[in-house]
Amino acid sequence: MVQTIIKKSQAPLDSRDLEICQHVFDDLRTMADVPRNSEEAERIAAIVVELYRQGVRNPEHLKKSSLPRPRDHGRVDKVHWSYIRGVGT
Repeated sequence: MVQTIIKKSQAPLDSRDLEICQHVFDDLRTMADVPRNSEEAERIAAIVVELYRQGVRNPEHLKKSSLPRPRDHGRVDKVHWSYIRGVGT
């Protein structure tokens, strides 16, 4: 079973996969007010792609799985993205 997951994880993404990941990445980056060509953006992209490779394929589930837990009535702001920037780890 572990071998199957590893093989699935290593499979190349096709254009539809990339389109889904790009859309989720753009939404998350906009929500967090993160510049497109920043380290934070690279970390967001890496998280989205990794979750997608692990089998989270629904865009809404992918967004929710990629988000830090909001502390203020469902609002996500830059403070909540500290783990993506590596500050919270």
